[in-house]
Formats: sequence, C-alpha cells, structure tokens
Amino acid sequence: MLVLRNIDFLFTMSEISAIGKDLTLFNPGVMVAEPSNYTYKLLMDQIDKIKSYSGGYQGYLNEIFTRWHRIPKHMNFLKHIWNTNDEVEKETKTRVFGAESPLLYVIHYLGAKPWLCL
Repeated sequence: MLVLRNIDFLFTMSEISAIGKDLTLFNPGVMVAEPSNYTYKLLMDQIDKIKSYSGGYQGYLNEIFTRWHRIPKHMNFLKHIWNTNDEVEKETKTRVFGAESPLLYVIHYLGAKPWLCL
C-alpha cells in the first residue's frame, strides 16, 4: 500500500466505511473501523462460527459487516502489476499514477508487489 495524499479525513467517516468491490462486498485494504469493545467482541464471538467466502480476513469482515458506507474509489485504488502492449492503457495508467499532484490517495497493490519485483 502506498499513501500518496493526506487521508486524515477518513477519521471523520462512519464505521464501517470501505471501498466497494461490487454492489454488496467491500475491500478492507483501506477501511474505517472505530475501535471499541463492542466491535472487538463482535469479531471475536463470530470467529469460529463464520466461514470466510475468501478464506481470509476480507471474506470474514464482509460476512460480519453486511451494512457499510462507501469510500470513493480513488481513496483506495486497487492496482495489479501489469504487462501490456496496449498504448492507450499505458498512457491512462501513466497519467493516473504519475500525476503531480496525485489524483489518487492510496494505491493498494494486489498480487505482485513492486518492491518485490526487483
């Protein structure tokens, strides 16, 4: 994950806020959860009862928090390392990722991490 801009505004958002993966699921890469004993207890009480659809924390959190608030997509931009010969795609990604000042707030790398691709 690479933070490009100030994300302090997230502290003003409601619990649970996250980026929509689709119409019903969220990606918890950048997620707002208010620390509380209630939330902790909810998560711990369900840990052995709920099976994650993804086998990991994303599926588990989506099973627990079925109602959530959307954060705009450019706050947690999901990015795969790409290999493409499509010039339009290259130009678009270069413009979005190389903008000065940044258009995106957070780049959330999925799969291969650029710091491991040396």
